[in-house]
Amino acid sequence: MVLVAHSQSLGGDVSDLLKGSRILVVDDQEDLRSYLLAVLADAGAQISEAGDGREALALARSFRPDLITLD
Repeated sequence: MVLVAHSQSLGGDVSDLLKGSRILVVDDQEDLRSYLLAVLADAGAQISEAGDGREALALARSFRPDLITLD
């Protein structure tokens, strides 16, 4: 698990890597999902979110993410 404390802490290499990436954020805690969405959006990623496993599976099939974060 990689935890980013603040969007400004993303180095250029990481931001470049995430730019344009499709990321699915899965977490049942809305505040944590919101935080991750903000950080990843600042890096230029395309983001989708899910609050539970069923929703995540459906989104994974349609969104076809490059990366999935989940707890």
